[in-house]
Amino acid sequence: MNSTNPIRNFVFSAPASLKRLGRFCVDPSLHLRAQPDSDLQHVLMDYLASLSIVVGVMAAIGALIPWYMETNPISMLRIPLFMLLMTVNAVTFALSLWLVSVVVLVFSGVRLHGVMFYQGIKSYAILNIPVAVIFVIAINRLILVNDFNVAPGSGDVVFATIVALLGFALGIWLVAVPAGRYLRRRYRPAVAYPLGLAIYVFASLANPVVASQYFSNALDEHAFCEKYISARVSSELRGTYDKDCLVGKCVAALKNNRSNKGMEPTR
Repeated sequence: MNSTNPIRNFVFSAPASLKRLGRFCVDPSLHLRAQPDSDLQHVLMDYLASLSIVVGVMAAIGALIPWYMETNPISMLRIPLFMLLMTVNAVTFALSLWLVSVVVLVFSGVRLHGVMFYQGIKSYAILNIPVAVIFVIAINRLILVNDFNVAPGSGDVVFATIVALLGFALGIWLVAVPAGRYLRRRYRPAVAYPLGLAIYVFASLANPVVASQYFSNALDEHAFCEKYISARVSSELRGTYDKDCLVGKCVAALKNNRSNKGMEPTR
């Protein structure tokens, strides 16, 4: 019997959502076949389950690799806002994927090709994980070297490269390849698969996440600056200093710089 408590329903439905996500990872073209796919009716619930995985992964990074993380990234984020921004990112990607697919297939007849939108949502339910990890890497770099474009060491370079390559490979498997298979309804394979890759690249570039300051809107400036001052400035200063004053200046600088060049505090 279904409960009227939405949280209870979500908790009890999570295992089924994870199972569907796993099935999607193995066969990402499932939704694009001719026969109706019953999993599509669970897209929203599956996406929400994936967000819980994202938070879990971000929280676990510090415990799994304590030598790498300067601090727990979860403690510096407004989690509800971060989840909202991830969802906007996913919907933007799905809409872009759908729109370009409609344009590419316009000569095959007047159809909405709505399954491509669902494909984008389901894909980003998985792709959100490497996206979130990359954001964690950016936060750690800001704490350590004050620049998310500069790696603090070779270990950071290796870790970031692995995550980026994994994210790209997942995107090819979850989006480009299924899109190519879907386009084969209209085009021969030599044309369909390159078009599928082009659609994936376009949808990715249309995402707000490509802007460096996008996810910084979810950053808790005061919590970030507390850690930033403790980790970097206090070790460089001699004698007494007013930590509260430095934190206040850091917060002001962070808000001012966000509109110009991302989320770097001033040096």
